[in-house]
Amino acid sequence: MKLLFLLLLIILGSVATGYGQVADSLLQTSQAPSTPSTFEEPFVDDTDDFTPMLGLFLLIGVAVALCWVGAGIVLIGGLLCLVFGLVATGILSASLLVSIKTNSVVAGAKTFWVLGSTVTSLLVGVVGLWMLVRVMHRAISTPVVLTVGGLGGVAAGLISAKLVWWLGRRLLDYVQRRLSSKFSTTNYH
Repeated sequence: MKLLFLLLLIILGSVATGYGQVADSLLQTSQAPSTPSTFEEPFVDDTDDFTPMLGLFLLIGVAVALCWVGAGIVLIGGLLCLVFGLVATGILSASLLVSIKTNSVVAGAKTFWVLGSTVTSLLVGVVGLWMLVRVMHRAISTPVVLTVGGLGGVAAGLISAKLVWWLGRRLLDYVQRRLSSKFSTTNYH
C-alpha cells in the first residue's frame, strides 16, 4: 500500500509539473502587445502603504497589551502586599508568643524590634547591593547579589537592632534615675 501511494505521488507530481509554469514569473516579460490606451489612468501613489484598518488593528493590539501589562502590575503588587502582610503578621505573632511565654512585655517588644529590623535590613541589604552593582557596572550574578546582600543585611539588622535596644535600655534607665532623684529631693510643702 505504501509503495502504491509512493508511485501515485511520483506520477501525479511529474504530471502536475509538466503542465505548470516553467519560468520564474518575476523574470518573465509581458508578451502582450503594448497598445496605446484610450483612457487616462488615474495617478496612484504606491509609497503610502498605511491603511486606516491597519491603524485600528495596531491601536487595538496596543490597548490589549497595555491592559495585560496593567493586570500584571496589579497582580504583582497584590502578591507583594500579601507577602509583606504575612511577614508582618508573623513578626507580630512571634512577638506576642514570646511576650506570653515569658510573661514579659519587654521581651515581646525586644523580639518585635529585632525581627522587624532584621527583615527590613535584609531587604535594604539586597536592594542596596543590587543598586551598587548596577552603578559600579560590575559583572556579578544575581544569585550572588541576593545571597551576599541578604546575609549582609541580616547581620547588619541583628547587630543594629541589638545595639539600638541596648542603647535604648541604657537611656531609659538613665532617664528613670534622673527623674526619681529629681522627684525624691523635691519638697511639696
